[in-house]
Amino acid sequence: MSRTPIRETIRQMEIEGMLDYSPRFGAVVHRPDSQELTQRYGVREALESYAADEAAQSITPKVLMH
Repeated sequence: MSRTPIRETIRQMEIEGMLDYSPRFGAVVHRPDSQELTQRYGVREALESYAADEAAQSITPKVLMH
């Protein structure tokens, strides 16, 4: 396998904030701080609530019986 796709993937992950580049160590997984975690869980909570609401509105009695 060529190294180019791997380099491109690592660079893209760094741009997206998933990796941090550290001199003498290379690319390391980004450790989010407490503010980032709070934001991510807030988004997750909103998406899960929305998904549950949509599912509840579209469920039929037939599906509930099975």
